[in-house]
Amino acid sequence: MSPKVPHEHKEQRQREILMASKKVFAQKGYEAASIKDIMDATSISRGGIYAYFSNKEHIFLSLLEQMMEDNRKELDELLQKNNGSVWKTLLTLLDDYRRAEYEDTENLFSAAIVEYGITHWRKPENRDYIEKRYEGAASIFSVLIQRGVDASEFKPIAPVDDISRFMISFLDGLAISAISLTHDLMRTGKQMDLFESTLKMMLNVQKPDLSQR
Repeated sequence: MSPKVPHEHKEQRQREILMASKKVFAQKGYEAASIKDIMDATSISRGGIYAYFSNKEHIFLSLLEQMMEDNRKELDELLQKNNGSVWKTLLTLLDDYRRAEYEDTENLFSAAIVEYGITHWRKPENRDYIEKRYEGAASIFSVLIQRGVDASEFKPIAPVDDISRFMISFLDGLAISAISLTHDLMRTGKQMDLFESTLKMMLNVQKPDLSQR
């Protein structure tokens, strides 16, 4: 009988595989990346990889789920850091996006996500997953914005769910454009400034105290 692997060790090994895989997908794209590439990046045998994931797609989708969970935790941490202010948290998040324009790995991994969506959306099970992921992302923003409404930080001029989807459309559109265009050509910084101003207007921010930004 093989020894039982502690749960903490298993989670750590899975995360190591996912983080290394992210770099592989960013460098090669989804279709061109292989299990062998991930083996080389992790120094883990094929059997070791398959002990945690059934195939390349399983790794990729697990990575997307892990990133979604990390985003939720990051927002919770930002809320605490900003003393519960949702608007300051959103501004910090937008500043993170501004900095991300200089991170090639993030831009290239966005390309892999787009590639996966384009090549796999026709399968009903994949379309369901893509829609579920979109709803999950929208829910994260909606819950955050509603928290600001409940705290009287915002008096939005449009439904909260519509504003959250507007945010996703803008940020995803920016990420997709950055796959093939330079940020200088896109004027990403200026676009982010305009987006921030528009978001402030749509949320109708009541307490724009930016002293701790």
